[in-house]
Amino acid sequence: MTILTHEGEELEQPKAPLLYHHTKRPEWGLAIVAWERPEKRAYQFQDGQLRVFKDGFYQFLEEVDLPADQSAEVLASLGRALGRSEKSRASGTRKATALIPLSAQIAYFREQFPEGFGDEAWLSGKRGSGAPRRLKRHRDPAVAQAREALDKGVLDDLIAKDEHIKIIEALLAVLTKTDLVSTVKLAPLSNLAEDRQAPVAEALRDLLYGDGAIVPRLTRFNSWLAKGSWELVTAPLGLVHPDVHICVRQNVFKQQAQWMAPRMVHSTKPDGPGYERYLSMVGSIAEKLTAEGMPPRDLFDVFDFCYETLRPAVRASLAKENKPTVAVAEAATTEAATTEAATTEAATTEPATEGTKDGEEKE
Repeated sequence: MTILTHEGEELEQPKAPLLYHHTKRPEWGLAIVAWERPEKRAYQFQDGQLRVFKDGFYQFLEEVDLPADQSAEVLASLGRALGRSEKSRASGTRKATALIPLSAQIAYFREQFPEGFGDEAWLSGKRGSGAPRRLKRHRDPAVAQAREALDKGVLDDLIAKDEHIKIIEALLAVLTKTDLVSTVKLAPLSNLAEDRQAPVAEALRDLLYGDGAIVPRLTRFNSWLAKGSWELVTAPLGLVHPDVHICVRQNVFKQQAQWMAPRMVHSTKPDGPGYERYLSMVGSIAEKLTAEGMPPRDLFDVFDFCYETLRPAVRASLAKENKPTVAVAEAATTEAATTEAATTEAATTEPATEGTKDGEEKE
């Protein structure tokens, strides 16, 4: 697969690192596949042990997604543990795209807004503080409007009165005053058939205030909208609960994930598990920003941080300052290198017996 840079240069898209952890043995650390044979697979762990598992126990090993720099460090140490030389690991390296490290984004943001999210330019430009008139990009008035129009008591009252259309109209009124959802992407809501108004309104109420996990609630709301976009499905969450939820702008989040979650699979259609992954990624960025002395007020600050630091012009500038990240591309050679490592199987494995409760074969 190839990708195009902002200058039209064609680069090969590297595979992301394949790292695993054992769900029942976290003390073993992370692992990579050392070799694979019919009905048998070996993993090299960070504790220095090479462990063999039979088919049927692979479910104990779950993939782990780390930022690219952390992945590179782990892969390097695990590669050395397997005895692979740097030369052999680099021989199959693909041409890598220039990833933008989160640290570079933070440095750029600090240059533009020295006081972080409390900077006067940020507060007026993004939050709308002190602005003479409301703009679609202003978050504070949008959040205030959403919390009032989509208040739990208001929704419950309208549902009890069978006035579901007023809930749909209220949501449209909120979204059209923001830059979160384009007119085209509002179509599934603005053109909603009459027989879907009640289930969509009730699903919205459940999305915002329901009990239980977010995944089934988001899935239900999206299913009734039919052809809803990521932005349309998640904007109500981000507006009403910006402290704990996000609006997903997928084109930006996909770029962010190239560094923060390189193993993430992006679905073009909204789904609950995907939302949880995006939410986790944004939470990790919030923690890093806080550690850097720039705590965000809410997750809208992180949302706009990603957008501001990954705009095409900014990406082009940061890409020139940061050499193409070979680390992720090196991970693309992991599978090829593990074939090489298979030649050492006889010297590094123990006779196979039935799997233990951990799945590892014991003598």
